[in-house]
Amino acid sequence: MLIELLKDLFVEVFGIIFQKVLDNNRNISSPKEQNTKDIIEPIKRIEVVYKYEQSPQRMDVESDFGIILVVVLGIVYPFIKYQDVISQVLMCSIFMLEIMIMFIVEYVTRRGWKFNDETQSLVIFNMLSSLLSLIILVLMKTPLFFDRYSQSEMLDYIDECGVVKLLFDDSSLLMYIISQMGAVLFLVIFIVKLMLSNISLLALIRIKVTGKERGFWVFIYNKIGNSCRRITKYIKESCFMLVISFLLMSGAFVKFIELIQNIGTKW
Repeated sequence: MLIELLKDLFVEVFGIIFQKVLDNNRNISSPKEQNTKDIIEPIKRIEVVYKYEQSPQRMDVESDFGIILVVVLGIVYPFIKYQDVISQVLMCSIFMLEIMIMFIVEYVTRRGWKFNDETQSLVIFNMLSSLLSLIILVLMKTPLFFDRYSQSEMLDYIDECGVVKLLFDDSSLLMYIISQMGAVLFLVIFIVKLMLSNISLLALIRIKVTGKERGFWVFIYNKIGNSCRRITKYIKESCFMLVISFLLMSGAFVKFIELIQNIGTKW
């Protein structure tokens, strides 16, 4: 009796263990139905989160606009406060370049040399464009088409109320100050191009004097002599910068925007 009872118990336990082993083998051999949901759902959730985080371009635009606005407001006050210093530095730079061009002309004339037609047009353009850039800088204090700008009054108002209140009380004033900063940026680029042009002219003259095909001045001319080799392109680019600087500095651009806004309100 005891042996038969142990035998039956052993058979039942072994049968249960064997059945579980078979069930595990079935699950391993065909996991599609059980694990498919667990595998796909996390991917779907990740895709949804990814699309939700990356798709809203409006949030990125607003964030970029806020950063740009903070940067602009941070630059506006120093620009207004140190406007005289900026203007004087640019004027001194232009005066030095004008003296440099006059020295080049005087040296060539004293040696009895002559510029060819293209180089002569480059020299004349550099002299005239320097004078025009000085006139544009004068417009920083007295704009032709914007009569609501006074540096002293703006600084007093900023000290009392802050730059944000001043600028947002008058959107046209904000637009004009930004236009002035843009004009100064174009003038700085123009002055750098003018300086490189004068240096390349000086290098060309030194190469003519020494007659050497190697050396420091040959190296300089090869690196920055594009204005002498591509005179037409240089003149066009410089004229474009001067025109844009004049439109921004004189207030003509802001006046044009206000005119368009007035026409839009009437319609």
